[in-house]
Amino acid sequence: MKNFLTHLASPLFFEHVCQHFSLGTFLQSEEISNGLLHHVWRIQTTQGEFAVKLLNSAIKKLQGHKILGYDQSQHIAAQMQKRGIPAVGAIPVKVNSRLSYLLNTDSGRIMVHPWVNGRNDISITNLHAAAIGRLLGQIHNLQLSAAQFASPLWGVYSSAQWRRLLHEISQAQIPELTFLAEKLDWLVDLSAEAQQAFTLLNSNLILSHRDLNPKNILWQDNAAPWLIDWEYAGPINPQLERFIVACNWSNITTQNPNKNLFQEVMAGYASEVQSTAKIFPEKTVLAGYAGYVLDWIIFNCRRAINMPLQRPSSIEEVRGSLRALDNADAF
Repeated sequence: MKNFLTHLASPLFFEHVCQHFSLGTFLQSEEISNGLLHHVWRIQTTQGEFAVKLLNSAIKKLQGHKILGYDQSQHIAAQMQKRGIPAVGAIPVKVNSRLSYLLNTDSGRIMVHPWVNGRNDISITNLHAAAIGRLLGQIHNLQLSAAQFASPLWGVYSSAQWRRLLHEISQAQIPELTFLAEKLDWLVDLSAEAQQAFTLLNSNLILSHRDLNPKNILWQDNAAPWLIDWEYAGPINPQLERFIVACNWSNITTQNPNKNLFQEVMAGYASEVQSTAKIFPEKTVLAGYAGYVLDWIIFNCRRAINMPLQRPSSIEEVRGSLRALDNADAF
């Protein structure tokens, strides 16, 4: 691993990246350590500053059909940006007469973004929550068609699939996750309810970010959010995403979720989207939300099994997700 990272951090490597993406002459680099799943560097060139992201090759495999191709998701970001959304999308290059956002290397796939100065380690206030609600409303107002993409089915796992996952956890000797076996019946029931919910929710889909959580927003001030990390972009029911985002910004994964922040997101959204009447019953949206959270639990269980070095963070994500499921009914 040491030699692998040394190779990536070498000036020759970054010079190759700069040449491929036409970024000017490479000057210097700085490793950024706050990426949850990918490896990121900040580089300075004669044309400015950029974020160089080494994509984790295992992520697509672990999430399966749940994420689109990287070129597709970045194309969505580019559409948002053209329409005035403060989206920080990847820089494209033309490969064989088509635009591509990836550089394939021996070390993995590389994506480059413009560098944005901002923070995501903030204490969330009502101002932040309201701004996020407005931003989500602006995205939904675009009504970008999702017709060409497969509908999401988050958390839809059969009893046999749950049992297989729990067996793999046991085989991998992860004692911190073995308690999930005690929740098997509950997890199976939630999956069945999610499947029923998505048969309704998926009748109304638009393209959106789908992962609008505090880690994916950079703030230059309390009213200027920049939306980063579009790798999970794709089709989603707008009413479901509104609930997901309001939960994400209310500290729902903690012991003390903040209902005021939840309401601020909803109010900010309503100020941008006038047709706020519920299309689907609250029970259906809650079941869809449970499926969305279950999918993150499943992903992090697989990450814990297959990536031992990321096991501690994976386990904490599972625990936080279970707290989110417990807290969601309170909203």
